[in-house]
Amino acid sequence: MKGFIHQKGKEIHDGNGKSILLKGVGFGNWLLPEGYMWKFYDDCDRPRRIENLILDLTGEEYSKRFWKQYFDSYITKDDIEYIKSRGLNSVRLPINARYIMNRDNDKRTLSYKGIEYIDKLLKWCEENEIYVILDMHGAPGGQTGTNIDDSENDSPELFIDNKYRDDLIWLWTELAKRYKDRNIIAGYDLINEPLPEWFNEHNDKVMPMYYDITNAIRQVDKNHMIILEGVHWATDWSIFESLKENTIENCMLQFHKYWDNPDTESIQKFLDKRDELNYPIFMGEGGENNMLLYAGVFHLLDQHNISWNFWSYKKMGTHNSPISFNMPEGWDGIIEYIKGGCSPDNPKEIFNEFLNNIKFENCIINEGVLNHVQRIAPIKIRAIFYDLLNERFQHNSNVNFRAGDKADIRFVDQNGELSFKHDAGQDINDNQRLCLAMHMDEGYKYTFNSNCGRIYIKCMSSSESDLTIKINDKKINCLSIDKEMKVYDVGNAEMGVNLLELSCNKGIVEVELIEIDR
Repeated sequence: MKGFIHQKGKEIHDGNGKSILLKGVGFGNWLLPEGYMWKFYDDCDRPRRIENLILDLTGEEYSKRFWKQYFDSYITKDDIEYIKSRGLNSVRLPINARYIMNRDNDKRTLSYKGIEYIDKLLKWCEENEIYVILDMHGAPGGQTGTNIDDSENDSPELFIDNKYRDDLIWLWTELAKRYKDRNIIAGYDLINEPLPEWFNEHNDKVMPMYYDITNAIRQVDKNHMIILEGVHWATDWSIFESLKENTIENCMLQFHKYWDNPDTESIQKFLDKRDELNYPIFMGEGGENNMLLYAGVFHLLDQHNISWNFWSYKKMGTHNSPISFNMPEGWDGIIEYIKGGCSPDNPKEIFNEFLNNIKFENCIINEGVLNHVQRIAPIKIRAIFYDLLNERFQHNSNVNFRAGDKADIRFVDQNGELSFKHDAGQDINDNQRLCLAMHMDEGYKYTFNSNCGRIYIKCMSSSESDLTIKINDKKINCLSIDKEMKVYDVGNAEMGVNLLELSCNKGIVEVELIEIDR
């Protein structure tokens, strides 16, 4: 890679001056283990509690070996090569400050037991031309007062005790000194998701801290992008008002998006800020949902030229992350112990199996996840996730979704309820199903990608005879009817991007789901 990735107005440019979007995955649970990814949830929800659990059950000697093997195995070069093979160009690395910084009274030093894993990742990514975002996910003292920052006292002490503020400035300065010449790093994500709303009395301290950290970094590193997140899970950008006058050069603004509506209206405030402040914007965390939503939300971001990062790349016993690993036999006994039950008879054997399962060669690749994120066939697309419209229709939908389009979007069930929250990847409830009612002479477009081969289009629609389907401007005919699904034989799709068009030639046709099979 030539040169440093950098901001240019509302765009990101690579070292060759070419506009790019960052598209990648987040390495949650590696250098900041999260309890929910271990199926522990509230009872053992953050790194320090997981560490104490393993120490209590297995003793100090085994515990040290466990964590060494864990960090060595959870993310490896194999993972980077897989990410490269999927056409992604970046990873976001969540870091726990406690793992990379030692503090002895007023003396601070980098902890090379943690730094070595950052160094390894950078080397693997350089070999595969994958950008890295360094994400301060667990800041000194904790920036959220919740599980995700490994806070000790459920309080955002970063904003309460100045020693933690000074620690963070020192730590970012040292990281910048160490990595100032590494152009594989896309940017420094200064603080992850600072201050949920119940701690908003500290909101006025965030931007001054951002400025102080940035000024310290710029003393030693003028090359890397500075990435700023809003408060309240990165969704509240009201703190960025000062950027109108006190700008930060080479900067990008970050928001996170999980379970609200995947439509333009839901991100309009971020689009407006992009125009107002002339910065690129980045959806730094999104996922933890089902694949039908992935096909909608990430395509929406692509169409609005927003960089994105999927959370999270790898979890135990899941089907809604790209990589999964099996739950060890006896794991339920560990969970019962956390809840106050008896210690399992063989905790070391259980944890040994866990360590074996997390190795890449023993993991399960959920290909459908990234297929839907990247809209690569085979996929299913909800009809409501059509491409951005160039025109507006004249319907008044009773569904509070894509309201500005004036499309006729309806509930399949007349007693329907709008919800896109499916954080365990569960299916859509019957009363949450939406369909797109196409009126005569109305049409909608859907973009998808193909790796070539014969393509079949299946539409779940109310009428097979009144629907016209074109792909790349070529009309295709209905091949057969399989229950509610109408099957269309496209033939050989083009390599790369394909455009599917649906239109109604008589009356009204309700379309709920489009399935694209190879």
